[in-house]
Amino acid sequence: QYTVRIKGGKRSDLMEYLNQEGVGTGIHYPIPIYKQKLYQDMGYADVCLETEKAASEVLSLPVHPDLSIEELEKIAISLEAASDKVF
Repeated sequence: QYTVRIKGGKRSDLMEYLNQEGVGTGIHYPIPIYKQKLYQDMGYADVCLETEKAASEVLSLPVHPDLSIEELEKIAISLEAASDKVF
């Protein structure tokens, strides 16, 4: 996976576009870590504004050694097209 930060409230739009193009995406930490049960008793602040913002903007793209050159090209082309259609 390769994680990017999509600012401007466009993450869902980009996810939808890429999924329609056959490019799977993911959000690996939709809940900030400090809010997860395991970490709640560790003394973190009740609100971490930058963490909240980052959690709402991160998007994981499929990048791993098993992808073929053709698959990587499809991802790149889809991202380039998304820059015109989503942003």
